[in-house]
Amino acid sequence: MDQKKFGKLIFPAFPNLVWKLENKKKILYLSFDDGPTPGLTEAILEILAHYDVSALFFLEGRKIAENIPKLKSLNFENHKLGNHGYNHIPMILRSKQHLENEIFLTDQLIIKHFGIIPKLFRPPYGIFGPGLYRILKLIQKDMLLWSLMANDFKWDKDKTYDYLVENLEAGDIIVFHNSEKSKKVVTAVLSRFLEYCQKNEYTFKLL
Repeated sequence: MDQKKFGKLIFPAFPNLVWKLENKKKILYLSFDDGPTPGLTEAILEILAHYDVSALFFLEGRKIAENIPKLKSLNFENHKLGNHGYNHIPMILRSKQHLENEIFLTDQLIIKHFGIIPKLFRPPYGIFGPGLYRILKLIQKDMLLWSLMANDFKWDKDKTYDYLVENLEAGDIIVFHNSEKSKKVVTAVLSRFLEYCQKNEYTFKLL
């Protein structure tokens, strides 16, 4: 079952979970998971600036901590930052303390190095259980999933691009990956995809 069919069946039961925004206008919401990745994150930001597109970057606490000397080169002005956990592990069948630490430690790093309090959380792999859902609701964070996955970490550039344009719908929350695995595909596909969207009168907004 694809993400959109699954979402229509399951996600309405979770009121502070967002996976797609229904609208009649041709509006899209762009996001990038698994950063920061030195070199790639800067390249993504340059491409977005060229097309005047804002995006939401979900950052991993561990990768922030590992790349502190290189963070000064990152300018997320006109973009938003979200929490993607500290260790990029499935957030199910974990203790309450473990889940709270994953969220809290990453929040503190994002606040310290970027001066932004993240209001959105995306669980790694989109996997979560009721424990995580309850914690996020208590601390007033919304969980943001997606309705269109680029699959840039496992497909080549042509298959990734074709899948995106063939399945694109108004209101889609799109996720690319800001990681070493996806580096070659993202840098090859992102400009082409943004050009397609703009030629077909789609606009991008921040959530």
